[in-house]
Amino acid sequence: MGPNKFPAGAIVAAPGEPPTWWINTADPKGWTEPVVCVWELEGEALTAEVPFDEWNYILSGQLFIEIDGIEVEFNPGDAIHVPAGTCGHYRAPKYAKMFCTFGSNPKGLERTKFIYTKLSP
Repeated sequence: MGPNKFPAGAIVAAPGEPPTWWINTADPKGWTEPVVCVWELEGEALTAEVPFDEWNYILSGQLFIEIDGIEVEFNPGDAIHVPAGTCGHYRAPKYAKMFCTFGSNPKGLERTKFIYTKLSP
């Protein structure tokens, strides 16, 4: 069996979501394989509690993530692990582009506490 190719795609913003290019998609009924995407924030913030492990690798820009009252700055080359069940507050005052992987979610549980907003200039 040969490799699977996922053709280049545009980073597109779905209503109420940050601009994202889904390399593969999550089955709403659940998944066991990693789900992978590239996403970006530009003068925006996102809050979400995720029922699966999430890893982000900063490709460009600057991202701040707050978890349990502790905020950490991330820059290109930095990686972040957001554990399942954690509520993360993501903030890119100017711009940040991330490569992201979601861990398994066999029951297809949805994100909660989801808030996506534009930051004030």
